Amino acid sequence: MQTTARRSVWKRVNNKYLITAMVWALACAAWTQQNCIENGSFSNGLQHWQRFGKPGFARIMQEGGRPFLRISSPGLLEQKIRLQPHWRTLKVSARMRCRDLVKGKKTWQTFRLALCFQNAAGKPVHYPQMPQLDEDSPDWVVKTVEISVPVDEGAQILSVQPALFGRQGVCDITDIQVVVVGEERQNGNDAPRGAMGVLVIPSVRRKLLQVRVWPLARTTDGKTKAKLAVLIRDAGGKTVLRQEGELRPLPDDPLTGELIVPWNGARYWHFDDPYRYRLEYELKHGNSVRRGQALFGFREFWIEGRRFMLNGQPIRLRPTKISTYHPDSEQAIREFVRRKRALGYNFVEIWPGKGMLNRYDRLNRLLGEICAQEGMGFAGALPHQRDFNNCDNDTDLKRFLHKVKEVIYTRGNSPALLMWNHSANCYINGRDQDPRLLGRKGWTNVQEEVARFTKGERLCHEIRRIDPSRPVFSHAGGPVGDVYNLNCYLNMIPLQEREEWLSQWAKDGEMPLLMAEFGTPLWTTMTRGRAEYGKVITQELFMTEWAAVYFGPKVYRTEPDWYLDLLNTKYQAPFRYEAWRFGKNAYQMLEHPGWKDLQRLFLRNTWRSWRTWGISGGMIPWFERDEWGDPLLTPYNRKFLAWIAGDTPAFTDKTHSFSSGGTVRKQLALLHDGDITKAVPYQARLTATCGGKEIWHQELKGQLQPG
Repeated sequence: MQTTARRSVWKRVNNKYLITAMVWALACAAWTQQNCIENGSFSNGLQHWQRFGKPGFARIMQEGGRPFLRISSPGLLEQKIRLQPHWRTLKVSARMRCRDLVKGKKTWQTFRLALCFQNAAGKPVHYPQMPQLDEDSPDWVVKTVEISVPVDEGAQILSVQPALFGRQGVCDITDIQVVVVGEERQNGNDAPRGAMGVLVIPSVRRKLLQVRVWPLARTTDGKTKAKLAVLIRDAGGKTVLRQEGELRPLPDDPLTGELIVPWNGARYWHFDDPYRYRLEYELKHGNSVRRGQALFGFREFWIEGRRFMLNGQPIRLRPTKISTYHPDSEQAIREFVRRKRALGYNFVEIWPGKGMLNRYDRLNRLLGEICAQEGMGFAGALPHQRDFNNCDNDTDLKRFLHKVKEVIYTRGNSPALLMWNHSANCYINGRDQDPRLLGRKGWTNVQEEVARFTKGERLCHEIRRIDPSRPVFSHAGGPVGDVYNLNCYLNMIPLQEREEWLSQWAKDGEMPLLMAEFGTPLWTTMTRGRAEYGKVITQELFMTEWAAVYFGPKVYRTEPDWYLDLLNTKYQAPFRYEAWRFGKNAYQMLEHPGWKDLQRLFLRNTWRSWRTWGISGGMIPWFERDEWGDPLLTPYNRKFLAWIAGDTPAFTDKTHSFSSGGTVRKQLALLHDGDITKAVPYQARLTATCGGKEIWHQELKGQLQPG
């Protein structure tokens, strides 16, 4: 009896400890899902928040019994979070609204929940993406970002700052949350700090995947030995491939490991079949284990001479642009992609400007997901070298490349991401539009130009080392990188000369060609001034006069009264007008009927001839007001194009005068840009009439191959 009683007591004690341990384990598991911010809803006033600003710049308000913080003049509050060693990914959110917001000159001078990773000494080491409002939002909106903890940069503190950096505004914020959504538990002192990202590189030509992991931090014995197990599922969740093996450190980058996965028979991602797989992985390194997953598409995009190739077939791009000032909600981006696809575009370039990393990295993420679903390509934006002191020394170059690597390893698995683009307008050259130089390298011997181009080529080379699966270019960089691209504004050179501008490139150009900005022409060409953009937008307009060059006196007869009134309204002083793109009547001049007719003529002839020359990257029309220009371009910007061209080889010939008894030769130009992977059948009937009577006809049919 005594022994039985003792066993019963011991059993109860064991159960007590077991229950206590289970509760503690559950509490620990739930702890990282709790808000790491103290008093994020401001229910305790400004407790836990340190203030930096003029007296009264921030105060607690109430609405419906719920408190919120109102910032009514420039200033900020700050709360610091001590990061735990196993935290890897944080989700930051806040409810925000504002009115009467006036931003500053810099992109960051707005209303935002500023975030800054700091080292143990409180020195900033990294500025991640941040929740922010760039324009008035009278209704509450929830802004959310997910950010990676830059453990390899020594981050130990996250500074959270509700701030008004703009000139003025009434800005409200509440429900600030910082939640840990990704972590790596470590079981020993020699465990690495974990992989920041997994990059999946498919190869159609080699029938394999390269799965790269970075960074693999060294263990205490100085090694980076790690094992990776991958499982690949199709869109229905069925397992199609498994492989496990030791990660092989790259020869020139020992902190990046690679596993080769042979794969024959994968379904390719393409514009007309945007199919994706899911990769699930388990990384074992030292005593740490990390699991994750990534969506990817099996596709390969590469360059052969002047052509782009997608999965072994030629493809030609019909590009458009998206600005970092574009509304960046998921709904807005999806609507943008669908609208542009419906208008005929198949590719988007993010304009990678200086000081905009947080903005365009959000576009990288949203376009990466939405374009992959919708079947549209895009050029991802990488950091701008001028944000890193122009990469003029090894320290700044290293910082630049680290940020590049961060972007690639967090955004690089989208199959829609076909190319990388960086450092806009750093390599513009006065001769890069010369038709004899298009698509060529090495055409300058000017010492300063050679030095600039050499730096640009080095940056592109270093980016390709990080991601060898994508071409790299610099917006408007001319020959720098893998794609010859430029800001092409030919103004009012004769239309026939414009049409034949690519004839030499089509004959022996060595690189793909992309017009990253293309004047169709741009409306500023119609002004009196001949100066840089900021000056010509305040000059007198000659819409009617330029249109009359092509359409004659009828343009003067149809000149609208509102246009003459607009000229009088905008007039300020001799040779100076209110900027045409600003004010109450902003861009109204674009509705001039003669200007619209001129645009239709130039768009039709240029797009037909340049596409027939075979331009690989296409032209990004710089309308400034896309909603105005896109409808004019759409008929000539579809995946298929047919038109009656001149005789071979001078298909741009437009001879209208012939002698009696002479021979008239024409040809039918049929274009298939490769958006669809299969050949398409065509039928055509050509007729010639004289006096309304048919005097000749011919029937044609066949198969039109992609590209």
